[in-house]
Amino acid sequence: MTNAWQGFKEGRWTKEIDVRGFIQANYTPYEGDDSFLAGATENTKKLWDEVMVLFKKERENGGTLDVD
Repeated sequence: MTNAWQGFKEGRWTKEIDVRGFIQANYTPYEGDDSFLAGATENTKKLWDEVMVLFKKERENGGTLDVD
């Protein structure tokens, strides 16, 4: 096994394509809280405000405004 897979549990996935097996062997649930998350940036907040205005316009229009 190469160094890229160091620390992962071995299984059928090491010899053939087996994504399910890899996940089942190596998944560890996260039981912490959301304290590691960063808040939205000012750019994200600005963009989201624009999206909310467009969502409202779409609802008033009865559907999608435009698709390219």
